[in-house]
Amino acid sequence: MTVYDNQVTQITGPFRIDNQRVTAGKFVERLSPSKPTFSSIQTVDPIPAESISGILYKGVLRLDAHMD
Repeated sequence: MTVYDNQVTQITGPFRIDNQRVTAGKFVERLSPSKPTFSSIQTVDPIPAESISGILYKGVLRLDAHMD
């Protein structure tokens, strides 16, 4: 990935794209695999939220984003 013509390497972390929004990092919900219904409550996995991260100029770049 590049950010302002600077290369970011070793990128890890969650992201999700659907018809309504793009979410990345801690904004990505880790929902249970059960199909959601109006009468059911979805549970969140016990996995702690993590940012997307990568290496930039020997430092770590972290990203959390949400866009409708």
